Amino acid sequence: KLDKHDKALTHSELALELITQRLAAVRGAGNTPTPEELTTLAIAYHNQGVEREFLSQPDLAAKAYGRGHAAAKKHLGATHPL
Repeated sequence: KLDKHDKALTHSELALELITQRLAAVRGAGNTPTPEELTTLAIAYHNQGVEREFLSQPDLAAKAYGRGHAAAKKHLGATHPL
């Protein structure tokens, strides 16, 4: 067990910030985000949830998982395998 979940949480937060900025830039340019970009958003939320779970932050983990699920459902559709 490496016990580097604090660092992993920081990385997941940075990934979420970067994909959020990317999506804003794409939309700001009048373009539509790709399915890959939107999948990355959902995965970033999921990863944040995983790390918060390991750090015994169940409420924050549940929020992150919920945001990931909502993003996937909204942008990729309810039938998407993610």
